[in-house]
Amino acid sequence: LSLATFVLETFCVIMNVSYNYVQGLPFSTWGESFFILLQLIIMLSQYFHYTSSKVLLLITPVLVPSLTYVLTTLPHQYLALGLTASIPLMALSKILQIKSKLYERTHRSTLVHNESDELPGCLARLFTVIQEVDDSLILFNIATVFILNAVIVLQFVLYWNAQPPKEKSS
Repeated sequence: LSLATFVLETFCVIMNVSYNYVQGLPFSTWGESFFILLQLIIMLSQYFHYTSSKVLLLITPVLVPSLTYVLTTLPHQYLALGLTASIPLMALSKILQIKSKLYERTHRSTLVHNESDELPGCLARLFTVIQEVDDSLILFNIATVFILNAVIVLQFVLYWNAQPPKEKSS
C-alpha cells in the first residue's frame, strides 16, 4: 500500500468519526470507524518506522488524534462538507487499491485480513445506520465504502493463487 492510500483513508475516517461524534449519534453506528482510526494510526506509524521517517513516526500518534479533536470543535455545516468531500477521497483510496490489484493480478500487496475483516463490519454498520440514524450522508458514505471493499475482497478471491506478472526483460 502506498502512503497516499494510508493518508487518504486516515483523513476520511477522521472526518467520519468527527462528524458522527458531533452529531451525537450512537457509538454503535460509528464505533467501528473509531477503532479503524486507531488501527490506521498504528499502520501509519509502522509505515514511517519502516521507511525511516522518524519525525513522522513520532508525530503521527499525536497529530491524528489532535486533528480529530480539532475537527470536533467545528460547526456541523463544516463537518458535513468535510464528510461529503471525504466520500470521493475514500473512493479514490479504494480505487487505487483496486487498480493496484488489477495490475498485479495478485493479493500479495495488501493486507488480506484488513479488507476481509472490514467488509462484514461495514455491512453491519450499514444495517445499524439504517436502523438507528436518519442521515443520508452517512448512509451514502458507508454504502460506498462497502461496495468498494466488496470489490477488493472479490479480487482477493479471484487472484488468490495468481502469480504476479513477470517483468519483461530488455
